[in-house]
Amino acid sequence: TEALLRAFARVKARHPGTQLILKTNERDRKVQARGVVQIDQVLSQPQVRALYALANAYVSPHRGEAWGLTLSDAMARGVPVIASAYSGNLDFMRDENAFLVPCREVEAVDAELGDAMVGRWAEIDEDALVLAMQLVYEDQQAASKKATVAKRDAGAFDENRYFVPATSRAPAPLNGMSLGLTICEDGWVAQIPYELDPTGDL
Repeated sequence: TEALLRAFARVKARHPGTQLILKTNERDRKVQARGVVQIDQVLSQPQVRALYALANAYVSPHRGEAWGLTLSDAMARGVPVIASAYSGNLDFMRDENAFLVPCREVEAVDAELGDAMVGRWAEIDEDALVLAMQLVYEDQQAASKKATVAKRDAGAFDENRYFVPATSRAPAPLNGMSLGLTICEDGWVAQIPYELDPTGDL
């Protein structure tokens, strides 16, 4: 979150008309920053779909993902995705269908355990993240091209497959894999630029 906020502040300085939407949980800290709109309430499925529809890009500078369901969901909806080039999302994301941001692997520590090392995770290259966010804003044709490829690649994920019992889901191919997953819609959504009031359109 902090890396995303810092990166967005730099994008905002270059492009004052941009805004960032953060979809968080009620327990997450409140964010007050110029150009940032935070939504922490639980949203209905139609509201989530509206939020994706408003977004010019979905940004996930994550430290690690088992799969990254919100990433594949955004791809299936034709939303350009900017994400860490690290962990489970690389099973279905590549340079042709997403803006992958380089990372370095570092020790993960838990402050509640006295900064004990609990594993390893990613630390995103913030300069590269800024460049990716600016590129989506400045070259919408390039963003649209990747989103088109992403939507094709993520064709296994469509609304008719959501919340269907696993026993009744037929596998669908994605990048040579056979998948049959229920999509969980939650996470961080960033829009660059953003011209509408999100709370008024949800």
